[in-house]
Amino acid sequence: SAEKAVGEYDVGPVAFERRVGLKGEGAGTVDLIVRNRKGELELWDWKSSNGINDYYAIQTSVYKRFFEKMTRLKIARVRIMKIDKWSDKIKIYNVPNLKEAEKAFKAVSQLYDWINNNEEKLIEDKTIIKI
Repeated sequence: SAEKAVGEYDVGPVAFERRVGLKGEGAGTVDLIVRNRKGELELWDWKSSNGINDYYAIQTSVYKRFFEKMTRLKIARVRIMKIDKWSDKIKIYNVPNLKEAEKAFKAVSQLYDWINNNEEKLIEDKTIIKI
């Protein structure tokens, strides 16, 4: 599937399985960085799971930001490649709004941190009310 996609899009592989991350923010592995015909870099993420969901837009937007901060190189486009486990069939998804996806990541991260900060979220009011 990967060979087929690279051939059909006429891109040149630049980096495979590149670990990206920023201290205190997270880390992950970018599957593939390619250079397209225009000379732009694209981030490609392979998915072999049964379905594609919106969480992948969040994941890849964060990988893009990590890669750009680490390398000072600009990623022009992010694509998610849904590969079939049993054939060379592939479906390709673009992530059109990376800024919104990254905002969603920050919001989810804040929620996670708040839930797991070991502070009390609810305190029972022990006021006795006489009726």
